[in-house]
Amino acid sequence: MTQAGPHTSVIANIAAPFRDPNFRSVLRYILAWNAATNLAAPFLAVYLIQQLQFSLATVTTLWVTSQVANAFVLYIWGRLSDRLSNKAVLRVALPLYFLCMLGIAFTALPGVADFALPVLYALHIAMGAAAGGIGLATGNLGLKLAPQGQGTAYLAATSLVSSVTGGIAPLIGGALAHWFEAAGLSVVVHWAWSGVTGETTVMSFTRFQFLFVIAAALGLYVLHRLSAIREGEEISERVVIQQFALEALRTVNQVSTIAGLLGNLFRSDACSSADSMRGARRSRSV
Repeated sequence: MTQAGPHTSVIANIAAPFRDPNFRSVLRYILAWNAATNLAAPFLAVYLIQQLQFSLATVTTLWVTSQVANAFVLYIWGRLSDRLSNKAVLRVALPLYFLCMLGIAFTALPGVADFALPVLYALHIAMGAAAGGIGLATGNLGLKLAPQGQGTAYLAATSLVSSVTGGIAPLIGGALAHWFEAAGLSVVVHWAWSGVTGETTVMSFTRFQFLFVIAAALGLYVLHRLSAIREGEEISERVVIQQFALEALRTVNQVSTIAGLLGNLFRSDACSSADSMRGARRSRSV
């Protein structure tokens, strides 16, 4: 890294990002994002195995599905962050992620239990796609807003905030899960008609479900912290969604074109092999 000014101490370099008003907003956003996601995400596998009674193999396939979705859309998010802005990508990806987190809390409800697995696959695909955009845009945001020649100190500050928050949040989440172990919340609809009465449980939350709801609620604060960051021109979420759909369609068309070319290639090779075999049979008959 080129020298950007007179030599300063390590402490002064690390303190510089915390004195920068705009970058301090970035650090607050990173703190809020890591606190919200690490409060509940580490307990997702425990929730699926203990509360929903899924096998370890099923939970592993859900995780793999999420990672595949993450990798598939990473290229698209990268193009959008270059063409539009990192903040615009985050304004779309963050609500999607926290809505999926909230949806996971409802997968244990009685009316959803029968088809919980397909719902979980859909939620993991959406979460993986959203997490790819969040991770990419958050890293780019820290690089973009760091002053020229001071990138090392600014990235160190973001890593410091992320690591400390990412380590403390699961401890708080575990304490909350233990505290909610003996707690429960149910919404029951009681009805009566012509002397006949009955009741139906509409919603019931226990233990880990509370964590997912709390994490989703913290997502509103994450979006609030994101709004305080200044990154040039503001771009609406509608534009990002439209551009994402166009990029996804273009990617699918490219894949289908490659598949068609490969199919034609293999078809040509198969025809050539068949012609060779017919020629060999004619030679033997002659």
